[in-house]
Amino acid sequence: MTYRYHPELQELVDDPAGFPPAEKFVGTLEEMRAFADPLYAEMRDLPLAEGVVARDVEIETADGYPMRARWYRKEGSDARSAVMYVHGGGMILMGIDEMDADISRYVALSGVPFLSIGYRLAPEHPRPQAEDALDGYLWLIGHADELGIDAHRVAIMGDSGGAGIAAGAAILARDRGVPLAKQILIYPMLDDRTVACDDELDGLAHVWFAENNKMAWEAVLGERRGTDEVLPCEAPARNESFEGLAPAFLEVGELDLFRDETIEYAKRLMAAHVPVELHVLTGLTHTFDTFPLPIADKAFEYRSYVISQL
Repeated sequence: MTYRYHPELQELVDDPAGFPPAEKFVGTLEEMRAFADPLYAEMRDLPLAEGVVARDVEIETADGYPMRARWYRKEGSDARSAVMYVHGGGMILMGIDEMDADISRYVALSGVPFLSIGYRLAPEHPRPQAEDALDGYLWLIGHADELGIDAHRVAIMGDSGGAGIAAGAAILARDRGVPLAKQILIYPMLDDRTVACDDELDGLAHVWFAENNKMAWEAVLGERRGTDEVLPCEAPARNESFEGLAPAFLEVGELDLFRDETIEYAKRLMAAHVPVELHVLTGLTHTFDTFPLPIADKAFEYRSYVISQL
């Protein structure tokens, strides 16, 4: 059976000005970063959602790195839960400045405050990025009283490469006895072995292809990609023990390169009796929610509902 775009996305695809030329996002790391820079500049210019305020903080990681972070809260909200957010970008792109609009939207819709962390990108920084994420999470729960939150009601959330890092941090938290209320993984990048998919599915992508994925994982892992030397916190699909991991919410599009690994990860969590909610969204691609679509608004609203239940 032939894949089909969601009707709302199909309408955008049919508009020559609406859908970005796919081939422009494929290339070397330097070419990808150069192509993405003007797009990210537009993201940095977007305003915070109404009623949300933000302030920057600096978090010292366990190895002494001064990691940038940003704390968002909704004015007048008395929410005691919180979320630490790990931005997307294939573990090689982006930063916290590009996430202001999206994160403040979650905060506005849910009332729950967020901490966004500027983990170090690959390949310049070889430390497992999940370690940076866990350091950010430890800072957040360690400052719970100061921030007016309950340290036992804090989740880790991320999208794409950031969701993979978030899942890795959840594994580290479990292994080190750190309490974690939930992991919220939006179209997560979980498996360094996902470097090919059927041609039809890859041809429907608009921002992240098998070629991008292979290059990104090689930036993260170098020659270890695809070998038995990869750690579960680096590529969470390599994890063999799922017992005791934090409850999970996972969402992925039917036309996303990460569809199969997301479904498999959810199945393995369920097999270990971890509470799981899995959404596979028909006819939608990776980062579909970056487009002005009603279905994207619905996705933000439901994710925000999940967040509000922490």
